[in-house]
Amino acid sequence: MKLLLIDEKYIKENSAIELNASGKVLNTIIWDIQKNLLKNILGKTLYTELLKEAKMKNDDEAYIISESSSELLFDYVQPYLQASTLTEFIVLNSYKLSNKGVLKLSDNNASALSADELEYFKNFYDNKKNVAENNLKEFIKCDEDITAPDADLKKTTGIGWYLDSNNFDDFYYRNSGKNKYL
Repeated sequence: MKLLLIDEKYIKENSAIELNASGKVLNTIIWDIQKNLLKNILGKTLYTELLKEAKMKNDDEAYIISESSSELLFDYVQPYLQASTLTEFIVLNSYKLSNKGVLKLSDNNASALSADELEYFKNFYDNKKNVAENNLKEFIKCDEDITAPDADLKKTTGIGWYLDSNNFDDFYYRNSGKNKYL
């Protein structure tokens, strides 16, 4: 079972995405971001603890999430997941992968965006995602209540290198093509 820390309803209620947007696409994006990006930011231990708390809350409405997990989840993780989902949704909602290749979606009542306009729109939300990601990383570094040693002492890169937190950010930005100082 996939446990999402936010769902399509949360995205639709808290963003500019319309209510008729595909829930399947949104939930797929959320899951992908959660397991591939968020898990790397939080570290395996903290990510697992947050999922345990969310599952207990999901199973029992009366369960009270710990104060530090609650702050992490509601003030940092959910905004990060929302902004990241919007960034991904822009592209996935404008194009469709099919057995005929990549198709650009159009509507009789709307004009299609040019590639430059679409890129501008995506960059707008990508900047929001980057701010939410930086806020999440700063919270993890500064919060003394978070007791996940792998979350703030060491990070594992995709190729098995262990880096301390000071070097990880520099390594990440050097190898991601992103500008660290935007």
